[in-house]
Amino acid sequence: MSGWTRRPVGQGMGRGLRGVALALTLTGCASFEPPPSKTAAELLAAGDPGAALDAAAFSYKVDKGTRERIARAVMAAAGPSITVDVVPPDELKKTTGIHLLRAVDPAWVFLRVHGSARNAALGAVSARVHVTSEDKALLVIGKDAKSLTVLTGETYPPDIEHSKLTTGDFPFPLHLLTAGVLTVLTARVDTTYSRPPEETVRAAVPRALLLEKALAGSCAKGPCENRFVLRRPQREDAPLSLDVIVNVTRPSGVVVSAVATVPVPEGGRLEERLARAATRLAVAELPGARVAIGPDAVKERRACDRDSLVRLRDSACAPSAPWPTDEITPIGLELPKVPERLGTPKESLAARPYGWTDTSDTKYAPTPLHSLLDTSLPVAAKVEGGVLACDTEAFNIPNDDADRVFANVTIGDETFRASGEDFTLPLVSLGPTSKVQVSFYDWDWLSGNDHLASLTLKREGATMAGSIGSGARLDRTHVSMKCHIFDRGAVEAAFAKAWYRAADALDACVESPVVVHPEKRDFGLGDSPLHEAQRRVTAAAAFVGWSDPRVAGLVSRWEEQNRRFGAGIRRAIEGLKTDPAGRVVLERSDSPERKIHGARARCGEAVKREIEAKGKAAAAQYDAAYLPNICAIDIDVENLDKYPMYPSWFSDRSQIVLDDGNVIDVAVLAGGEIAPGTRATFSLVPKRTPRPSSRAAKPWRFVARGLRWTEFVPLSPP
Repeated sequence: MSGWTRRPVGQGMGRGLRGVALALTLTGCASFEPPPSKTAAELLAAGDPGAALDAAAFSYKVDKGTRERIARAVMAAAGPSITVDVVPPDELKKTTGIHLLRAVDPAWVFLRVHGSARNAALGAVSARVHVTSEDKALLVIGKDAKSLTVLTGETYPPDIEHSKLTTGDFPFPLHLLTAGVLTVLTARVDTTYSRPPEETVRAAVPRALLLEKALAGSCAKGPCENRFVLRRPQREDAPLSLDVIVNVTRPSGVVVSAVATVPVPEGGRLEERLARAATRLAVAELPGARVAIGPDAVKERRACDRDSLVRLRDSACAPSAPWPTDEITPIGLELPKVPERLGTPKESLAARPYGWTDTSDTKYAPTPLHSLLDTSLPVAAKVEGGVLACDTEAFNIPNDDADRVFANVTIGDETFRASGEDFTLPLVSLGPTSKVQVSFYDWDWLSGNDHLASLTLKREGATMAGSIGSGARLDRTHVSMKCHIFDRGAVEAAFAKAWYRAADALDACVESPVVVHPEKRDFGLGDSPLHEAQRRVTAAAAFVGWSDPRVAGLVSRWEEQNRRFGAGIRRAIEGLKTDPAGRVVLERSDSPERKIHGARARCGEAVKREIEAKGKAAAAQYDAAYLPNICAIDIDVENLDKYPMYPSWFSDRSQIVLDDGNVIDVAVLAGGEIAPGTRATFSLVPKRTPRPSSRAAKPWRFVARGLRWTEFVPLSPP
């Protein structure tokens, strides 16, 4: 007979439930409330809409009509309202601590939505807004740093790729029986991605991270603020409306939501229209407002974001202003006064900043960015300081591979060298009947510069054109070119855009911390804002030359920040842990192939004579005023490898850190082969003259780098 005894159904269940409730309460796993003594309808009739809402949310017996009456009663008691306005640029600037909006496309609008309640005790209020045009949402950019780099002009570091080769999940003997065929057929590469390290992100996108923080908004019990970035509509007079969503969240977690569509008045800019449409807007009281319990009960419009445009070509997105655009709003920046005349190519070449280009580069100015020049602007008969942009429409050279083509372009009495078949030259002067002579050459290892073709370009208004040969004869040379002339008006308009961008990048350098990576050959300079600032200053110099005082001011600011980075390099090296000899070795994971026993610096006439003894070409690598004070580094090295070692190994991978933090590459001055197991001394010198600000600095540290290690050796004073 079974040991179970029968009981009426339900008998003892109350005692069991009370026991479960007591256990949950004591353990803290859950809170337990007995069922309310009154129904939701009774609580609403008693004038307690909050309690009625809590009761209705946890009961499936409340009908739809009662739930809506309760939701509207809660909204009426809480009295939530919202205000939509534009975040002033000065406020954003103060929040982020940078001059962010100097280079922000003016078609982006920073909006904020304030949510507040007349009776904050009923719950916290949050609100969202979708701006629509003819029933389609305007584009909204994400508030994460990766998305916000669209505004800051920074480049977000790429995700780290992880690849793994896998084969089919079959027993190993089966792979052997098929002689590896099954392995090959089922092999695949599984790729996953992970975010780059936080330190790398902070160094690469400091402004985007600050902006992300500024757009985070804030919510507290009662009021709430939500911030977002909106793209302006394609037309300022476009019909607009607001889809407004307001949520009241009870302390119990129950949410009641209201959604309404609000027309935006016509007339004025977007900011003015929104202010008239949504200032202390009582959403639940608007005609046609939908109110319900639970955030999912009220369906809202799907937002239009960048993914919608890129992936879906989304028909739900309203036409917005072109994106991205080259237009710039210079908030807080004033363009320097335009000089009375632009410099000449010779003046620009003489003013070229030291170390910004290779010593073999003979270009007097960088190549202007053609896309920033406006072809619709008028061109005068006499052009001074203009830009000549030429494209080769046909280039047929029989019996020549023409793989290293360059052109000598003669304008008046001056000849300029341009790389490639197409070229853009700044600082040109042309008259109404000017002619330009273009000669193409191909450099060859054996024969040198082989002449390919020459043609004359004749001016016709704002264009120049010329050709030789005919396209009908493929066995003969045929070259055809067409050029556009940009007058000073177009040049100044393009330069203004480039100058604003450069100044903004330099401001980012000032506001950003110096982050140094001693293990990298450039100490992290390429990952810092300095790299982008130098690129933008170079882009500005392309239109007006290096001698322009406005460009000289940008270069001076960059040099100042570069000295700040050099000081950071010295501080970083001083902060590294040293061995008893004062040396630092980073990331050594392989067996050492060589040992540096010591290094010392020596300077002066003796070093100069050694350099001059190597020939005029060696001495010509340095500035004449610097050569008498140049320093050499004598390295005492032991070869621990089984193969001979040569000084060139150090010249390719070593550097000298000067006492001001400036870093220079090295060249071999003296020394020969070091046999295995032997010890010898060889000498290194700076590969080129340091920057003018560092020419009085003395060698401070010698840096030797391997594939997986970096060694810092202190230098005895000269």
